[in-house]
Amino acid sequence: MTAFYIIGVALLTFAAYRRGWLSLSGSIAAMLLGSVIAFAFGGAGLLLLGVFFVPSSLLSKLQPASADKEGSKRTAGQVLANGGAAGAAAFGALLFPHPFWLAAAAGGLAAASSDTWASEIGRMKRQIPWHVRERKHVMPGRSGAVSKAGTLGAAYGAAFVAIAGSAVTEGSALQAFIIIFAAGFLGHFIDTLAGAYVEAEYQCKACGRLVDTSVHCNQTTMRVRGFAFCTNEAVNTLCTLSGAGFALLGFWLFDLV
Repeated sequence: MTAFYIIGVALLTFAAYRRGWLSLSGSIAAMLLGSVIAFAFGGAGLLLLGVFFVPSSLLSKLQPASADKEGSKRTAGQVLANGGAAGAAAFGALLFPHPFWLAAAAGGLAAASSDTWASEIGRMKRQIPWHVRERKHVMPGRSGAVSKAGTLGAAYGAAFVAIAGSAVTEGSALQAFIIIFAAGFLGHFIDTLAGAYVEAEYQCKACGRLVDTSVHCNQTTMRVRGFAFCTNEAVNTLCTLSGAGFALLGFWLFDLV
């Protein structure tokens, strides 16, 4: 059965590459990640991975490319930042089999989904976000800023994965849904705080905008705050690891695993 799952991962990855959802490096990373999750969790893990990846990619594709969103192909770094927590849980399950690893994977992917939906729906609604550190309205797209639409999107994203997680994890489905949803949403909140206080932020020398990339308008940007090592991928990794950790804590407190 595992062989069929691997074939399914390969076909989905190839389709995602052809549709422009993944770069070449992102496709390779997704193939490896999906294979590990398939070996560890079988169909349950691939279901969780699918309900994160497919809707999130579709949301990204609804947005036109811009100077602040240069295409929507996920690179290897982005794939690992969003799915790395689930991948780590899969390795844990292979080495030390236990039901709590699947709960951790669900929490990590719920956090990734929550963060992605928050960003994409926030952009879609074009609301002026509020920066949690600066305590003022800022230009859309800045890390550490929130909006009503984005927060609602974060809740939708976490809930979407939590529904699937409640169907495949141990214990009461309602309790599992609440825990995974809360873990995902809290992971997104950690992402927002990290984005506001420690993530590297750069200023474009051409247009003057504050961005989270070292290149903008085809020019090298200047870091104005945060730590150089604290990239957007690093913050996303913290988000998903937090989601996985919160899920483990919740399942342990309610004795579901």
